[in-house]
Amino acid sequence: MTSKAIVGSYVLVLADLLDRRGLDSKKWLRDSGLEPSSLDQPRQYLDIQEVTNAIRTAVKISHDPALGLYFGQQLNLNTHGLLGVVGLLSSNVGDSLEAGFRYSATRSPLVDLRLTESGNDAIIHIALNTDVPDDIERFTLESLIYSFGTMAHFLFPGDIPPVTVEVSIDKPPHAELYSILYRSPLTIRFNAHSNRIIFPNEVLKRPLPLANLQTRKLVEKEVSEELALLTGDSEQENDIISRVRKLITEMPGYYPSMDEVAERLAMTKRTLHRHIEKSGTNFKKLTEEIRFKDASHYLNDTDLSVTQISHLLGYNDSSNFTRAFHRWSGFTPLQYRKKSR
Repeated sequence: MTSKAIVGSYVLVLADLLDRRGLDSKKWLRDSGLEPSSLDQPRQYLDIQEVTNAIRTAVKISHDPALGLYFGQQLNLNTHGLLGVVGLLSSNVGDSLEAGFRYSATRSPLVDLRLTESGNDAIIHIALNTDVPDDIERFTLESLIYSFGTMAHFLFPGDIPPVTVEVSIDKPPHAELYSILYRSPLTIRFNAHSNRIIFPNEVLKRPLPLANLQTRKLVEKEVSEELALLTGDSEQENDIISRVRKLITEMPGYYPSMDEVAERLAMTKRTLHRHIEKSGTNFKKLTEEIRFKDASHYLNDTDLSVTQISHLLGYNDSSNFTRAFHRWSGFTPLQYRKKSR
């Protein structure tokens, strides 16, 4: 069971909803064991038990089992922090969703979101990353579904396409509210095998009115760093090392700088250095490993001269290549070629 479920600022959105219903949100927070002053702090997460207590208490004092639907209506792009900004500045709907799902763990490690296409349909897949009680699962799914509807209405008022929603939960007593509250024609199917939102894939190509790719790139770097801090385990580090290797090798004869690789990975040079260092190596060693592999290939499998190979590896002077190769292998390039053949 994951220790982190949602970022604390979402609780403040729910508190505001309760206040507007005439309820005492401060008492609700106290009764839920939460401290209001800490909830708007960056990277302040609630664990699943805290989320469960807060949601159940909110539903109880509101006397509204459909509270998740109304909560989802409050979750516009501006409630999703920097991730919402990345989505808002993206070039089109597809890019916005891809970015949002790639970094969704910065808002809720509890939820996994994927986007696929099948025929003329675009499909948003929703899965919870841990077991939660049925009432919390329903609240979470209802919030997500109606958050997508709220964001779509904000971006394209009056022009939201028909949507089909499939959810694995049982049909609740307030099922009729699903269609009443949604902002476009909605088909809802309960007791499905999985949780999906299905809509015409032409929507993915719709341009966004506030697209600004330059600013998005800057914001995305911060979001990427936040994700790296959140999921900074060995698997994450290994994944980043694999991506660095791929970027270094994708253009034969050209070895990008650390600044270039960091930019391609949407993170700062400092953050990239920290990830590589955690894996027990450094950027120079990674580049030299790949250069050695390339050099070995040229010496073993081609008849290129040492001078030609040195130029392919980015050395202006073949003597520098010879010294580097001797450091890597213990042989000069010619000795290595003779030995290998």
